[in-house]
Amino acid sequence: MPVKYGQCFVFAGIVTTVCRAIGIPCRTVTNFSSAHDTDGSVTVDVHWDNRGNSELTSLNTDSIWNFHVWNDVWMRRKDLPAGNDGWQVLDSTPQETSDGEFRCGPSPLTAILNGKCDVNYDTAFIYAEVNADRVHWGKQDDGSWQTMNIDKSAVGKMLSTKKPDGLPIPDNFDDFEKFRDDITSQYKYIEGSERERMSVLSATQSAPRGLSRIYTKDNDIKIQILTPKSVKIGEDFEVVIEMSNSSGVSKTLSGRLICEVTKYTGTVVRQCKQEALDIEIEAYQQQSVTMHVSVDEYVDAVSEGAMFRCAMLSKVKESGQQFAALESFRLRLPDLTVQIRDRFLRTGVPVEVMISFDNPFKTRSLTNCVILAECPGMSHMKVFSTRNVMADEKLQTSIQITPDTRGTCPLFMTFNCDQIHDIKGTCTLYVQ
Repeated sequence: MPVKYGQCFVFAGIVTTVCRAIGIPCRTVTNFSSAHDTDGSVTVDVHWDNRGNSELTSLNTDSIWNFHVWNDVWMRRKDLPAGNDGWQVLDSTPQETSDGEFRCGPSPLTAILNGKCDVNYDTAFIYAEVNADRVHWGKQDDGSWQTMNIDKSAVGKMLSTKKPDGLPIPDNFDDFEKFRDDITSQYKYIEGSERERMSVLSATQSAPRGLSRIYTKDNDIKIQILTPKSVKIGEDFEVVIEMSNSSGVSKTLSGRLICEVTKYTGTVVRQCKQEALDIEIEAYQQQSVTMHVSVDEYVDAVSEGAMFRCAMLSKVKESGQQFAALESFRLRLPDLTVQIRDRFLRTGVPVEVMISFDNPFKTRSLTNCVILAECPGMSHMKVFSTRNVMADEKLQTSIQITPDTRGTCPLFMTFNCDQIHDIKGTCTLYVQ
């Protein structure tokens, strides 16, 4: 059957297979907190209106995705000056057009590393994916826009590929780091270092629409949002906002704290909590505030991947300066356990698959529950409806599938319901 759907990690895997099959070195690369720059500014621009609203769809077209996947392909670049051979970025899931067509790359890693955005092809877009600054713009009383502050470490984290050890990744493993090769340093210098900042400045100067003028001032108020780590969906969580005042005078900040549910692309689904902010920070001192978010405040809005973002918008009463900060995070989904009693199977013979997981919500039932089963060799994905799962209950159920291809192959299972999505599990089939 023709393939009708795919995502970046699917297409990147295909490119890796094809390139290696014809003798071209290739690796699959995952970029976490991957920027999508829509206007060629090499920045992720966030616009806030006079009421502190950032949902200005006509202006806020840039975004930061939870992750994006592409390829590095090793090749010579005879079309470029010396020094640009080696790894080249090739994106088989282009997000913007290039010369009127959806395509992206090849772009030399050495050009990306050093912010040389005028090097072919599409280097400005790829540079923004891994090292764009997030720039907050505030609307002034006269209708103009001015920079509020700049987040310099929001984009491009844990650039990863599989270690080139020739070994397959097992079905179930606990330590991802055993298999991950961190290649962040091949794409960008150490975050915040002098060389990294020089690279950013070079990028804004060489990109077609770079905004080098925004780096002419610095702010004496610094804001850092500390998001929860390893918190499971179904639990309350806290977000801590740390603020520091590096000036010699006391400053009073007023504004608001916002917690929103988002999609993995950064698109806001719904606001789940908002709190007013009014705090005085003494000269050369630090202050922090904590926002507590309960399960009941977010459970009805949870979207794919259990993604959230926390925002702070504030204004200094004494000077009128405006500041903003954003940070995205996700909650852990429950594990889906998949088991098969008879591991050695036969083609055409039905097999029973046991599935179990715990409802993470103590006071909410899971409704309209379905289980999806996929396996190489299956003509199409199997969909199984199952019963509702009561609050704080452990679901234990079984489905039947019929293998139709011999060999060793993975079975992928996904549980979806109205309340949470994409709870995944896997096991390996040995079909005779």
